[in-house]
Amino acid sequence: MVCRTPFLFQEQREQVEVEAVASELPIVIVGAGPVGLRAASELALLCPRRPLILYGEEDAEPYDRVQLSSLLMGDVPEAQLFGAARLAPAASIEHRLGVRVTAIDRERRCVRDSRGGEQPYGTLVLATGSTPHVPDVAGIALPGVFRFRDWRDTERLCARRLRSRRTVVLGGGLLGLEAARAMRRFNTEVVVIEHNPQLMGRQLDAVAGAALRRHIEALGIEVIIGDGVRRVRGTALVEGVELQSGRRVDCDTIVLATGIRPNISLALQSGIAVGRGIRVDDELRTSDPLVFAIGECAEHRGLVHGLVGPGLEQAAVAVAVIAGRAVRYAGSIAASSLKVAGVPVFSVGRLADNDIPHDARRHVWRGPDGTAVGLVTHRGRLIGACGVGTLREYQTLREAVMRERLVSPWRTWRFRRDGRLWPERDGDDVAAWPAEAVVCQCAQVTRGALGAAMARGCTSLQAIGEATRASTACGSCRPLVMQLLASGQPVPPVRGAAWLTGAAVLAMVVALVALLGLDLPDPRSVLSGWPAFWRDATFKQVTGFSLVAVVLGSLAITWRKRAARKPAGDAAAWRVVHTALAALAGITLLAHTGGRVGANLNLALSFTFLAALVLGALSALGVAREHRGVAAVRLRRRMVWVHLLLTWPLPALLLAHIVKAYCF
Repeated sequence: MVCRTPFLFQEQREQVEVEAVASELPIVIVGAGPVGLRAASELALLCPRRPLILYGEEDAEPYDRVQLSSLLMGDVPEAQLFGAARLAPAASIEHRLGVRVTAIDRERRCVRDSRGGEQPYGTLVLATGSTPHVPDVAGIALPGVFRFRDWRDTERLCARRLRSRRTVVLGGGLLGLEAARAMRRFNTEVVVIEHNPQLMGRQLDAVAGAALRRHIEALGIEVIIGDGVRRVRGTALVEGVELQSGRRVDCDTIVLATGIRPNISLALQSGIAVGRGIRVDDELRTSDPLVFAIGECAEHRGLVHGLVGPGLEQAAVAVAVIAGRAVRYAGSIAASSLKVAGVPVFSVGRLADNDIPHDARRHVWRGPDGTAVGLVTHRGRLIGACGVGTLREYQTLREAVMRERLVSPWRTWRFRRDGRLWPERDGDDVAAWPAEAVVCQCAQVTRGALGAAMARGCTSLQAIGEATRASTACGSCRPLVMQLLASGQPVPPVRGAAWLTGAAVLAMVVALVALLGLDLPDPRSVLSGWPAFWRDATFKQVTGFSLVAVVLGSLAITWRKRAARKPAGDAAAWRVVHTALAALAGITLLAHTGGRVGANLNLALSFTFLAALVLGALSALGVAREHRGVAAVRLRRRMVWVHLLLTWPLPALLLAHIVKAYCF
């Protein structure tokens, strides 16, 4: 059997024929990290008849690497580290732990391992991950220099932490800051050295980076930025480091957190195309169509992602392609929401100066509690966001950045004023998020997956963590998971929903009658049988000033929630009163005008009022029905702002109409 698959490398764009492999040949996965484990578990579900062989170079059982910093800090027990990554039992998966794959024989379609064995494959998946970057400086190999990458490294650091009096952490990224906080646990003096001008330079802008630095220093950790290491001082043991500036920092322990390098040696030795990583196309195939690469070792469209999230997305696409589905990987937008040294940090989209257009604009907000949030817009579209501190808008910001949504000037003005692009609303509730929205960034657990776990009977934080791994790593998603658990019961309608619906429907009917044109005949016409009450001067004055009073009363209610001292009654009751007054104003307008919208100024006033009435009624209907799902919430959000914009000119138009009536 032969199938044709498009292969999209720059140097090889022609169609290549891929010979389908007999079903008895296994799928071999090299790498038992988070991405390899995810690929193995999903392949066992989608291809239950294909044998799976999982190679892991470490002799330990698979474990959750995301929780290594929590283990070093002492926040999680070692048993939880291994239990979180345990694969579900599957007869088709054979684990070969402590066995390193040494070579790929593409002609014979087999891999060779460190035990001297050969394993044929039908499909090969490379999830070899990355290795820590070790700076090329003198003295880096002295005893007392530690890496922080795997479980063994963490064990060594846990033992060293009790004996260290002064520790230097090289690298001010996520891993380095987590290591610094953990080494500080027993009051060890800790110094973080970052050669870039700010901490977490790839994830944060300058303002957020400065806020993070203040938080790290408040923990008693010294931070040195903009200065790199020239050499490690010492003869038999580490005694300190000398920086590029000439400054000397004494220490007895050095922790390396200076970045990673993709593991590409296997692919390189076998003749598979490589760059910074193993080059893959949109199906995650390498230059050999039977070999896939996913995770930190893969280079897609010139990018190598160093985060777990994109690797898990790549695993899902590669598994679907292997299972015969027509799926393409379009790339991942870097997004993370984690706790770094105990403070929430989020980042999504393009933020670095060399990654954004020259005409992009930055917007900054600094909160009184030390929170700092930065946005990047390009031609009115949101392309990046980051911050340090608690931000309830993260999920909304993430979706907006991923879709590059337009951001209006008044939204950026609100952001600079109070740190929010959108007004506070019930839609911030995690229960209203779409099913595909990611709640736990560490384990890439979606709101839909959490809902499914709750439906299976997981009703506690511990049960949710055991079933999905959500909230078991950095803990930043724990409040969201608890909020979702609390909202597991059916959502009741807002108070007064029936009255609100009735008032909104009445307002819609009145507006529809006016827009279609009741157009009562002129009583002065011989064809008219109507009484002349609506042309009577006294009647028009009474209805006119009644209309002004009702409109101003309705508008005054909209400022209730902004008042320092709120009037009696709850918001639900005032909402119904506001909608009823609007409907009454529409009826009064019909009586005042006889169903004629007029011309010039009268036309502008009538059209503005009726448009505001229609949009306000739609907003009220959305509020009354938003307990039924997200669609009603979205209806309210779309209508309410345009409704408010149309109500602002009403007082001025009413005043102009009165002046015109009495003076001209």
